[in-house]
Amino acid sequence: MMNQTESLPTRVRAARDAIEYNVPTGLAAPIVGIVLGTGMGSVTSLISDPVRVPYSEIPFFQTSTVEGHAGELVFGRIDSVPIVALNGRCHFYEGYSTDEICFPIEVLCSFQIASLIIGNASGGINPKFKSGEVMLLDDHIDLFFRTKLEPEVRDGLIAGDTGQTVEWSLFKQAAYSHRLNQWAACLADENNLVLHRGVYAALTGPNYETRSEYRFLKRIGADVVGMSTIPEANVAVKNGVEVCGLSTITNVANPDVRHTTSHTEVIAAVAIAEKTLLKIVSGLVGRHRVGDGW
Repeated sequence: MMNQTESLPTRVRAARDAIEYNVPTGLAAPIVGIVLGTGMGSVTSLISDPVRVPYSEIPFFQTSTVEGHAGELVFGRIDSVPIVALNGRCHFYEGYSTDEICFPIEVLCSFQIASLIIGNASGGINPKFKSGEVMLLDDHIDLFFRTKLEPEVRDGLIAGDTGQTVEWSLFKQAAYSHRLNQWAACLADENNLVLHRGVYAALTGPNYETRSEYRFLKRIGADVVGMSTIPEANVAVKNGVEVCGLSTITNVANPDVRHTTSHTEVIAAVAIAEKTLLKIVSGLVGRHRVGDGW
């Protein structure tokens, strides 16, 4: 096993070598990356001629312990556009660090992808939303309090024993791409699909929120709440990749009514949202064809 203290570029290169060994050359240049959240494995049905690489075969990749996360990298094409999908992710509540959660995104960005579509499951806070609907992320509220990105490389200088101070370059917090969001909204209108827009808040979990926490989140401007996405979006933006976030609303909280949310309920809601997710994801990827507005 390779040393976990290896520099980020060294670890990314090791992961790339293992991936490229298993993936045909024609598929090893994806244009779009996709993160499939809880229960979103059905999106892989859109992928033609898929090549699957288990996380267990990729150095420094961790495997999720959560139901609905297959733990594999999938290469292929959607509507003739080469893509790579992370079928499953890791979370803070599983005991993983920011570095471990974000490493797969660093690897995807090393393929020079143009866009990253990030999916997740979330609890609804906005009373206008319904279970099984989808929300497009316009912005987020980071309540992890641990997602500061630790740069190992900045302007060609490697942090550590170089004797040089590595300066932070300020980058815009994960601003979800206006262009991708506009495309997604148009796709929803064209297909008569419900696609909300709003703010995603994230807590570490693993417990679902209390009634008082729901009241607090609503007061600070959140429309939905989840336990992922923000670190991944931050890393993509840091790497110059446009991000589109799609959040499946699994339940809508009523702080005045006692209700216990279950993981089974979450999976069922994602199944209801499947039609919308498949249409939006396939449409967004298709827009990346040369000469189709990209």
